[in-house]
Parts: sequence; structure tokens; C-alpha cells
Amino acid sequence: MSRRQVVLAVAGIAIFLVAVLSYVCDGGFEIGLNLVRTISALGTFLVAYYLFDRFGLDKEIKSRQMSSVLELADAMREVTIMANSSNAGYFLSFRSDQLKHSSDAPHFEEDKSKKIYADFIEMERGLHSVLSFREDMMIPNEIKSQLKKLEPVGRAPLEELNGEKDLILLRFDGKRGDGQEMGLFVPPTTLEEYCGKLESVTEAVQDWVQENSQVSVDIEQ
Repeated sequence: MSRRQVVLAVAGIAIFLVAVLSYVCDGGFEIGLNLVRTISALGTFLVAYYLFDRFGLDKEIKSRQMSSVLELADAMREVTIMANSSNAGYFLSFRSDQLKHSSDAPHFEEDKSKKIYADFIEMERGLHSVLSFREDMMIPNEIKSQLKKLEPVGRAPLEELNGEKDLILLRFDGKRGDGQEMGLFVPPTTLEEYCGKLESVTEAVQDWVQENSQVSVDIEQ
């Protein structure tokens, strides 16, 4: 039950008790008035507490959430991923304009259904500045849920390809690994699906900021 419902319930009980006592007891009306005074004092306290929480604590929490979300947006702007196929290379990021540019590239239609793989150590380093926000208690759950989708559940050795050779290699800018942790995403993920996951994070951040403030956040800058 919310605090507002509690306040309304207390008021309703007070009115009910006054009516009942006035009807069944000698001097019930006076008893009822005394009871109302007591309940009114309690109600005043509850209203004060409700307003304090609404305009005090809630405001502080929302402010801290906004600060964390904007820090995440700044980290997202710095991430650049290169997706290499046998046909072409595509620059990927959390920027919608960059993803659209890549999807409009001549060979994207041919490459979009190919599975991706990466050096998992390199990927961890490359996305750490963004994925670390999953542990920030101030990041809203709707954003965290999209961040979690960026990281595969597991890694499958490239030997499990069963002859399939045409893949997309993800490289993370300035975060080269030694190749020892190279593998396929588990569950298998295509280039198009991975682009969709990047875009979903961006949309979650932008939607939350727009819903909770008078401004918008631009990942494109």
C-alpha cells in the first residue's frame, strides 16, 4: 500500500468510527471527536512524511539516477567497434547514425546474417567502461536489462564451426587481446542482431532521460 493510500485509509477509518460511536454509545459523539483529534494528529504526521518523501528522498534518488545515466551516456560515446568480414569492414558504436551508415554499406545485406566472434578478453576491455554500469545501483532496471544483453552468456571455441568459415570478427578500438580467448558468441549472434543490441541500449538511455527530465540526451555527439 502506498503512503497516499495509507493517509486516505486513516481518514476513512476516522469518519467511520465517529459515525459508529455516535450511534451506539452515550457520549459517543464527544468520544468520536476526541478520537478524530488523535487520528488527525497521526494523519498530519503521515501527510508530512508522505510529502517529505515525495519531494525530498524521491527527488534525491532521481537526481542520482540521472547523474549515473548521463555518465553512462558519456562512456557510450567513446566506444568504437570494428566488424570485419571477408567482404568489408563496418564501424559499429552506440550512435544510431553510425549504425545506420554501416547498415547502408554495400555488403551489409550479404553480411548481416553471419555469426560474430571476438577475443573475449579484448571485448571485456573494450566494453568495460559501459558494462561496469550494470553494477551501479542508480542505473534504472530498464537500462540494465539492455546492458546485460550485450555480453554473451558464454564462448564457443572456433573449432565448433563444423566447416562454417564465413564469420564476422569484432575488434575493439585500442583494446587488442592476445587471441587466446577467441571464440563464438553463445548463444550464436549475427552481425544484425548485435547492431540491434547496441541500438537498444541507446534507445533505453534516451527514453529514460526524456521521460524523467525536460531535456534529451544525444549519444550522436
